[in-house]
Amino acid sequence: MLALLITPLRADPASPDLGALLDIAEAPFQQRDAVERQLAGALPQFSPSPEPAQPGPTVGDLYYWSLEGRFGLHIAGTNAPGGFVTCARYGRITLDRLQELPSSDPRVFPLMRQAAILHDDASAWPEQAVARLVCQVTWDDGRRVAPLERDTVEELLSDRFAMVLSRPDPAERPNSVRVFGPGGYVIEGQGGPADMIRVVDRAEVRQVATHQLILLRGFLLGGGA
Repeated sequence: MLALLITPLRADPASPDLGALLDIAEAPFQQRDAVERQLAGALPQFSPSPEPAQPGPTVGDLYYWSLEGRFGLHIAGTNAPGGFVTCARYGRITLDRLQELPSSDPRVFPLMRQAAILHDDASAWPEQAVARLVCQVTWDDGRRVAPLERDTVEELLSDRFAMVLSRPDPAERPNSVRVFGPGGYVIEGQGGPADMIRVVDRAEVRQVATHQLILLRGFLLGGGA
């Protein structure tokens, strides 16, 4: 009985604050330090990684920055994080340079990873945009980071996007084994906040059998730091 009394209770895992993450996507004019502070409030037990060396193709890009980190409750006996986050911004000058480089160029892979470049960045880039911001958040251990409930995601995206598309995880099959979350889904927000200085064109939240993913993208229009 004494052992039970002195054994510390482990805290219940918390979910990422999707609303706070959406706030980051809606402010692509912010610098790295400001986003780091916001991530500390949005992700449980967030710990930023050391700032990586700047990839060569981004030299001279005044909009470029990259921020990586981990988050989630610590579990004794393992150093594995509960989840990872990357938020990154880059400007049109980097976009133009990337399009000129062959995929085999050794500078491409670190740039793609650190700048969190999406395959459709170029086609989605608005004519008036000077920079793109993306945040990618993923986690796979419900003991460290709780899954996001489907209803919660739908409600939050409905408050900010003109259209929300929600469907079951297309990869899920009857009697398939789930190792994460109560049930798979894919929810996308379209027609996000937009004004003279920014537009949020993409929000996607996926819960699949093995992990959960949040992907947010915004563009800075016309200028800003």
